[in-house]
Amino acid sequence: ITLGTTGPKWFSNGRLQLGANSDWAMFHEIFHNTFNGSQFHNGADNAWSEAFCDAFRYMMEKKYLPDPRTKWFLKVDRYSGETYAQVMAKSGDKHFDQKYCYPASLIVRQAGKDPDKLRVLWFELQKLREMKNANVLNTYFGYDMQNGRPL
Repeated sequence: ITLGTTGPKWFSNGRLQLGANSDWAMFHEIFHNTFNGSQFHNGADNAWSEAFCDAFRYMMEKKYLPDPRTKWFLKVDRYSGETYAQVMAKSGDKHFDQKYCYPASLIVRQAGKDPDKLRVLWFELQKLREMKNANVLNTYFGYDMQNGRPL
């Protein structure tokens, strides 16, 4: 991990760069190593990398960072109880929300907003992918990550 001036970044060699005020982003960037080391890194499931990194960030912010909650956390938390149509109706940045916040909220919802349940979900999904020997995440979450909309 190095300290940079341009903010948080993950590099494919596993190195992380953080900004001076990016403790929240550290969680997202760290999970890239986990995701890229998994079976999901191959094929269409790879499109879910940012959403899983954001779901991990959500869980770690919830567990380890004190109040007040970040605006980002509150947004994902709110989205986890809303439909795609509701989110898109009020989204200020549809492309960002279609790729990051809304899909992350689907994962957060499925894990019951519980960090321990996210861990269980992660391993269950890996078993499912291994069993099917195919991409599973779009179908599992009912969301087409490649096109940013529900199936």
